[in-house]
Amino acid sequence: MLSFSGQAQNSLYQKEENALYRKGLELLDKSNYTAAREVFEEYIEQSDNDIKKANAEYYIAFCALNLYNPDGEKLISDFIQENEHNPRASSAYYDLGNFYFSQGSHKKAIEYLSKVKLSDLSLKERDETRFKLGYSHFARQEFDDALRYFNAIKNGDNPYSAASSYYAGFVEYEKGDYNEAVTDLRRAEKNDSYKAVVPGMIAKVYYKQKKYEELIQYSSKVLASSNVSQTDFYLLTADAYFNLEKYDKASEFYDKYTDKLRNPPIDVRYRIGYANYRLGNNEVAITNLKQSASEKDSIGIYSSYYLGILYLKEGNKLYALTAFDNTRKNQINKQLREEGAYQYGKVNYDLERSEEAIHAFEDFIQTYPNSKHYDEVNDLLSASYLNSNNYNLAIDHIEKMNFMNESLKKVYQKATFFKGAELFNQGDYPQAVSYFEKSLRYPLNQEFKAQANLWMAEAYSVGQKYEEAIPYYRAIINDSYGKNSQYGLKARYGLGYAYYNTKKYNEALQQFSAYVNVLENSTDKQYYDDALLRVADCYYVSKRYKDALTYYQRAVRYNKADNDYAHLQAGIVMGLMDNVEGAKEEYDYVIKNYPQSRYYDDAMFEKGQLSFQKGQYKEAVQDFTNLIAKKPSSPLVPYAYMRRASSNYNLQEYDKSIDDYETILEKYVSHSVAKEVLLPLQDVLNMQSRASEFDKYLALYKRANPETKGLENVEYETARNQYFNQGYKRAIELFSEYVKNYPDNANAVEAKYYIAESYYRLNDYETALQVYNKLLSDGEFNQMSRVVDRVAEIEYKSGRYENAVYFYYKLVATANTKKEQYYGWAGLMESYYNMGEYDSTRHYANVILERGNVNISSQNKASLYLGKAAYAKGDIETAKDEFINTLNTAKDGNGAEAQYLLAKIFYETKNYQQSIESLIDLNQNFTAYQVWVGKSFLLLADNYIALKDYFQAKGTLNSIIDNFPLESVKDQAREKLKKVKELDAEEKSKSTEQADSLTIDMKDVDNQ
Repeated sequence: MLSFSGQAQNSLYQKEENALYRKGLELLDKSNYTAAREVFEEYIEQSDNDIKKANAEYYIAFCALNLYNPDGEKLISDFIQENEHNPRASSAYYDLGNFYFSQGSHKKAIEYLSKVKLSDLSLKERDETRFKLGYSHFARQEFDDALRYFNAIKNGDNPYSAASSYYAGFVEYEKGDYNEAVTDLRRAEKNDSYKAVVPGMIAKVYYKQKKYEELIQYSSKVLASSNVSQTDFYLLTADAYFNLEKYDKASEFYDKYTDKLRNPPIDVRYRIGYANYRLGNNEVAITNLKQSASEKDSIGIYSSYYLGILYLKEGNKLYALTAFDNTRKNQINKQLREEGAYQYGKVNYDLERSEEAIHAFEDFIQTYPNSKHYDEVNDLLSASYLNSNNYNLAIDHIEKMNFMNESLKKVYQKATFFKGAELFNQGDYPQAVSYFEKSLRYPLNQEFKAQANLWMAEAYSVGQKYEEAIPYYRAIINDSYGKNSQYGLKARYGLGYAYYNTKKYNEALQQFSAYVNVLENSTDKQYYDDALLRVADCYYVSKRYKDALTYYQRAVRYNKADNDYAHLQAGIVMGLMDNVEGAKEEYDYVIKNYPQSRYYDDAMFEKGQLSFQKGQYKEAVQDFTNLIAKKPSSPLVPYAYMRRASSNYNLQEYDKSIDDYETILEKYVSHSVAKEVLLPLQDVLNMQSRASEFDKYLALYKRANPETKGLENVEYETARNQYFNQGYKRAIELFSEYVKNYPDNANAVEAKYYIAESYYRLNDYETALQVYNKLLSDGEFNQMSRVVDRVAEIEYKSGRYENAVYFYYKLVATANTKKEQYYGWAGLMESYYNMGEYDSTRHYANVILERGNVNISSQNKASLYLGKAAYAKGDIETAKDEFINTLNTAKDGNGAEAQYLLAKIFYETKNYQQSIESLIDLNQNFTAYQVWVGKSFLLLADNYIALKDYFQAKGTLNSIIDNFPLESVKDQAREKLKKVKELDAEEKSKSTEQADSLTIDMKDVDNQ
């Protein structure tokens, strides 16, 4: 600011001194604006000197401005207008502009400083004014105007030349005038105030000019000093080497940069990753590219692509899949989109994710018909169909095609076989047969030809269509490949049963004997023990009792699950060979050692029957009494009553005999034995002079077994037809009407069973349960085990596990077949598991493994539950072992669950990589089981989250949301994705918030 007292000295001291005026100037020099204003206002009131009064008015306005009085600017403006020719008018603009400049009000500073007559100012004041005008324009980003003022003073010898050179250089840099920028910045660099900041600007200019060698030389010199930010120059030097494709030097300086700055910006992450990618430093490259990969911009897309390539090099195909999926979806770069789509399909193919590969390849062919990869993708698409587990997709595609070359025939043969096998495992045998027939249309692959024949035969056998099964078994045995393959032995076993069940025992004997002979010295006995029994049975039916006994005893020595049956049959054969004592020993062995056996009541009955046949009537009575008492629900009880009655008759215990006959006619009047007892009952009643009583029993029998069956049978068959045609509602109506009209008919009990079954199939479980329970309480139905099975199943489905346990126990006790026995054990195993009684779960799982070899699925489920029980008890190592045991044989839903639980254990024990690998196996091997596949994808994302690999987690969850068929899984994925995005954003916020402003030219994919 000018010295106001100095300017006024001549006028003050040449003339009569005005003390008041001088006092105001002195206060003004001391910046005491309030007091000065008051003094000058007082002076104006007293003075007659117009010149001094005008000056005083200016000083008042100046004081008001510096006091931020609202009238300050107006007072100066008024002064200028009213005193246009006063020298203070020009000075007023200068003071006003300086004031606003000091306040940072650049617009007003420009407004007033631009009105100053520079010729009225000193040289120093002119330079200052030009600089302030230049800086004010610069601050308002009016660069052309700013440059004009900076250029006017940057070359001069003035206090503002260095600053003007710096700002001029900056403006020229922004405008792209790089040569001028370097000249000006070099000049500014000579000033100590700018030595620390100018080098960075000069380096950036070199970078913009692509003068990378000059930049490196300059940076080397600058880094030798300690006045600059080393971090910035390490980055600039690294980027220069990067663009010169000297990736080893670039990596060296990027390392120095990251030593100073731990979380570099995303674009720098990309360059670090790419440089290390080119150097083969895959781990470092992956670490950085993971941070920069995204779907938002070109950096993110290129990062995703190279990340995918790196993961392929590392053999990590699942991670590569996510990266290429991100690349193929980008809307920024078409070339990368195509390349990403190609790689995405290939990786899916390599991972044996055939359905995804098929969709990817089909989409690629449609989207990029002119691609250089077109022919290769077509070949891979055909191969994907061959490997597809979505057999419907492959079959439909091929059946719609207009031609069938050799390759497609092979695909069709395999796909239709596997579809048939899938349906077979689901219990849909008729549909399975139709697909096996399709597979056999093109018997190109001998192994699949043998398998299709075998499974076709098995499907017919399960449906008890043995005659239809026989040709398919024989097709394997008669084929040069088939008979010597693993399927040949299985075919002999199945063929043996087909002949056995059609009562062709000689043919059955031939097949079972051949089967036994092959396995005699084998370590893998397969169904050797069962085949021994069937050989014995064939000899038994053929009345070759000595041979039969030999094989029953061999079966006993082999000591496997069906020893109870072998002992029973050995007893029967011994009885037929008149070895009574030996026979009874065998029966007693079963009775003593197998109280839960389904042959327990047979042994008791056969023992009584043998005693009866040998005239040992007292022993017979005792044996039959034991059976009736210990197994009251056994289907043999009516026969036991009849034989005991006959025994008592022979012992002349006629009243006891009558009592047993009466019991049969009262409790089992619809049973076939009821008719047999009528004559002996009549006879014994006559002997006891009670002949008149016979009429009531005869009437009772007739009511239950009416001779006029025509209309009743028509009505009954009509109801049955409705049931078997799945018209369950109508079946309920017809059966209910039948029971109402013919309550004593022999079919009435079975009609009630069909009513219950109809409710069951309509999913009306509680109503079905009422009817089943009534059948149980009445005890009249001759297939009671089926009723018990249904009741147990309904109780289990309803979550009433204690009730289910009771009925599953009952099912085991009343089972007529091995399959029913297995259902009972399996029900107990699962019920106890749901009740949290894991020791009991384990017990029944072991029972199934030892004795319940109904099919491979039964063994798989038992093994799975051993693992689940151990897992629930916290015995992790045992659980893992059991899940692995399950996986060794299970390719069904049990295997899928075992694989998932194994992966879950790895996740919970923080073995994330093992968990990921286990989940990859699940997705490759169990694609048909969508529930477990969905769970596996969600757990896969959890593993990535735990590893803080948010890129993979987001990719996995987005894939679920875009492609997975189950909406419940998609909903869970959406929730997880929100969480992952929050975590990812939080992680990235730790990085340097502002990236450098350099623009890096991306490399074309084809040039890499």
